[in-house]
Order: sequence, then structure tokens, then C-alpha cells
Amino acid sequence: YQAGENNTGGGNSFVGYQSGLTNTTGINDTFLGSQSGYSNTTGAANSFLGQGAGQNNTTGNGNTFTGQGAGGSNTTGGDNTFDGNGAGNANTTGALNTFTGEAAGTMNTTGMYNTFSGWAAGLDNLDGQQNAFFGFQSGISMSHGNNNTCLGAYACDNGAQGGSTYNGNIMVGYDAGGNNITSSNDIYIGNLGCTAPCQENGVIRIGTDGPQSNTYIAGILNNSTPIF
Repeated sequence: YQAGENNTGGGNSFVGYQSGLTNTTGINDTFLGSQSGYSNTTGAANSFLGQGAGQNNTTGNGNTFTGQGAGGSNTTGGDNTFDGNGAGNANTTGALNTFTGEAAGTMNTTGMYNTFSGWAAGLDNLDGQQNAFFGFQSGISMSHGNNNTCLGAYACDNGAQGGSTYNGNIMVGYDAGGNNITSSNDIYIGNLGCTAPCQENGVIRIGTDGPQSNTYIAGILNNSTPIF
């Protein structure tokens, strides 16, 4: 009922109550689900699947939103892929993002070039750019950080420390970097970071005292003798 009621564009498929209701000249769109693509006017080449998916999109092009409320607030952001209930729900103008998993990138508004994969990964990101978060709630509390790679459940999740900004970090492992309030250009592998709460910049930490007690590294500076 009322699907594509005002449509004049070609190559569109609207299925569901008020899906594509306000579409005028947008072309090659596929909206499936109640009020999916409801506000679309001239946006083209979009695929919205799920109740309220892409509901507020107006002129954004080339988006794929799958799941209830996925990309629900997107207006002009383009070339995004949001897959999962609530994924990218608050995104407005952010473009070229890929959010996979329920609630992944939910709060992202203007952030661009991000890839979040995992339940609630990057949930609180607002405007951070060029981040890669992989794992359950990885980067969940980071709101403004840029150029971070966080791999592992809770990696880069500093919510217990109040949440803040990370930039240019590589953090791998469960809760890697979880102790830090702010962190820049750090590399943590299997390490929580400095003693919480703290700030650290340009530091490499590998392993954790206690569980790891020996290190074997071969080939450093062309040294053929392993360092123990």
C-alpha cells in the first residue's frame, strides 16, 4: 500500500507499506520492507531491505542497507554497505563505509571510509575516519578516532576509562588497549596497554606479564642468531 506512490523514475522495485513513498526521479532502486526508502526522492542505485531500512535517505546513491533500521537516518551519504539490524542507523552523510553485524556503526553520522565487522563494532563512532574494527564490540567506545586497526573482541574498547580518542593505532587481541584513555601511534598485541587509566603515544607492547614469560625473535637487523 502506497509503495512508490509518487514515483516517476525508472527501473525501481518497491515492496512494502509506504516503501519509496516520496521517490520522484530516483532510478534503479530496490526497497523491500515497510517504509524502506520512505523519504527517497532522487537517490539512485540503492538497495534497502528491512523495515525502515534507509527510511530517511533522500539523495544518497549506491547504498546497500540490510536489516531493520539499517541506515535509517541516512540522508545524502553514498556508497555505504550496512548489514545487520540497526547497522549504521544514525549515519547521515557518512560515505564509503561498510558496517556488518547488528548495531555495527550505529552512532556513526559523518564518519567515512570505515569498516566495522562484529556485533556493536564501532557502535559509538561519530565522525572517525579510516578505521577498521573487527570483533565483538571492537572499538565500541571510540567516538572520534581516525586511522585505527582494532582486531579482537573488545579491542580498542576504552569505555571503562571513560572513552576517548585513539589515532593511528594497531591493537590486536582481546581487549587490546582497553586501559588507555587516549592513545596515538601505539602497537599493542595481546596487551591491555599502560596502567589504567592512562595515556600513551608511540609505544609497542607485545604480550602480557605473567601469561608470557619468554620471547624468541629471529632475524632482527640481519642478525642470524635468535634473541632469547
